[in-house]
Amino acid sequence: MKPSNTSNFKIKSACLIIAFLVWVYVMIDIDPVDTRELTSVQVKITNIGELNNHNLILSPNQKLEAGVKLKGRRSIIARKIKEGVILQTTIENAKIGENVTKISVNSENPEITYTITPSTLNLNIEDNISKSEKIQVYSVGQLAENTVIDSLKLSKDTVTISGPKSLIDKIVRVEAQIDLENSKETLSKWVKLKFLDINGNEISGVFSDFSDILVTVSVKKEKSVPIYADILNDKPNFNMSLLNLTVSPQEIKISGNLVDLEKIEKIYTKPISLTKLLQDNSIKVEPNLPENIQSNVKTITISSEVSTNQNN
Repeated sequence: MKPSNTSNFKIKSACLIIAFLVWVYVMIDIDPVDTRELTSVQVKITNIGELNNHNLILSPNQKLEAGVKLKGRRSIIARKIKEGVILQTTIENAKIGENVTKISVNSENPEITYTITPSTLNLNIEDNISKSEKIQVYSVGQLAENTVIDSLKLSKDTVTISGPKSLIDKIVRVEAQIDLENSKETLSKWVKLKFLDINGNEISGVFSDFSDILVTVSVKKEKSVPIYADILNDKPNFNMSLLNLTVSPQEIKISGNLVDLEKIEKIYTKPISLTKLLQDNSIKVEPNLPENIQSNVKTITISSEVSTNQNN
């Protein structure tokens, strides 16, 4: 006997009811409505470029984050969190000072309810200014023995810095430090710039047209040599004797190319007139340095008692 249409309908209806009950069970028991809370979610400002176009900028050290609570099916929430929850805000009619903006979720899922805490941000805005500063170079560390700095050269002398007025106004100097520890030859290094306030504290949160500078340090050798007085006898008709001749200092440091230094064992002063020494007993004179040789000693003091006897 063939089953009646009524029986088939009852069977199909029963199957649908069972399937629906199974689906309800799965949704309620296996994928229930859940709540997840996210803290410290970063808030993106959508029109930051518009601020820059009007020479405005956010004040430093502002907290651009909020918490968000998500409510919905567990699987949907998990998928959304995996994709990333992005909070955003738009600063309408931006002005210098405090601006209140509303926070929203970027790409909201209609199957999820969002609660954002706090729902608004109080953002402070100020002028975006710039200025140029001369770069100052400082060396740290000891050069190798008998080595001194000859010159310092920078790839650029000044840098332009920009940012919030409150920070730019604090910057009084821009500094680059180069480490010369045990260096004995000319060297070049890329050095990071530091922006410092009046107390030497580093200021961060500003922009510059470059952040590193190439510093080239030329070095030269130095050695100590004795120095002697070069007495010029401009009184040939007088018999003269020098008593207690003293040279101060008796030794000076000279610097230059290593090959040139190795040839020098002593240095003389520039010629000293006996007539002048007769008059003053103590005179100051420059050291007579060979070409391409330098010294940090610029004057030598010559003292003596001069006894004179005229020839008949």
